[in-house]
Amino acid sequence: MAFYSGFFNSKGLDRTYTAEDFTSYLSSIICNGILDTYGQMFKLTAANSGLGVVLGTGKAWINGHYFINDSRYVIHSRKAQRRRVNLRSVRLARLRRQLYLRPA
Repeated sequence: MAFYSGFFNSKGLDRTYTAEDFTSYLSSIICNGILDTYGQMFKLTAANSGLGVVLGTGKAWINGHYFINDSRYVIHSRKAQRRRVNLRSVRLARLRRQLYLRPA
């Protein structure tokens, strides 16, 4: 069994921390999901023209990593259908080191 502690300032470069150290800490205090206190919580609304939708502002957390949309974002439909369900999800790609938005 080992003991761990953190975070402390480095003296003479005796400590180095990685993103994994920080995200591990954040994931212990911030739950995965969409923040209900930031922006429009990624609300989807109909676009002014065509069959696209507009993604509202929002912030999401996944395992200590964050994803922010700070302005309205228009999503154009690839398939023009009058009856459809628009679902989007935020995905964590560890190998690409990013969170991204994709159709669910």
